[in-house]
Amino acid sequence: LYIFNKEILPMPLPVILGKFTAYVDAEDKESGIKKVEFYVDDILQEISYSPPYQFGLGKTFGIHEMTIAAYNNAENVEYTTIKFFGWVK
Repeated sequence: LYIFNKEILPMPLPVILGKFTAYVDAEDKESGIKKVEFYVDDILQEISYSPPYQFGLGKTFGIHEMTIAAYNNAENVEYTTIKFFGWVK
């Protein structure tokens, strides 16, 4: 449970109430990180090219899926997907 970007209680399905910013720690010591992409329900929301890699979640209500794609400079990509319930005005 996150209320206004502060973690209150761990839950099996994250619940986000109020403003929220997702931060990603991405690192590749060999080639470096080129970019990190943030998707909500398979729609690209933000591309971050330098740390801190972050995305401010916009207006939303209901269950959604956030996918984060981190690309290194060798064009390899790693994906992480998280389902969450959000209520952000």
